Amino acid sequence: HQSFKTMSIWLKALSLFPNVLVHFHNDADGISSAILLHKILKHALFFPHPSAIYTMQEAISDVAQANSFHKFVVFLDCGSNDESLAAMTFLKKNGFRIFSIDHHACSQDIAKEFHHYLNPF
Repeated sequence: HQSFKTMSIWLKALSLFPNVLVHFHNDADGISSAILLHKILKHALFFPHPSAIYTMQEAISDVAQANSFHKFVVFLDCGSNDESLAAMTFLKKNGFRIFSIDHHACSQDIAKEFHHYLNPF
């Protein structure tokens, strides 16, 4: 886990890169998080998710399009569940730097895949 201050520094640094990927859960807290993060990452590519699960199909798509953006991806209120583990492992093995900001408890297995992780648990 990282502190809020550490994650804030990383997110400000990410603002220097165009086309950072941001995946967020399409619910009240996920949308609110995306709106706030958009104030920092104005040139990021935001993708809403109907559920909190990040699928292997989505990871394959992100990797396939990696030439059109930097290999930084931020997950807001999604992707920190065991159902997303294979997809996160795939992203990491393909050179992506993974940031997660979530309030849902997650297992140690998924937490190991994140380079930067902010969670109250």
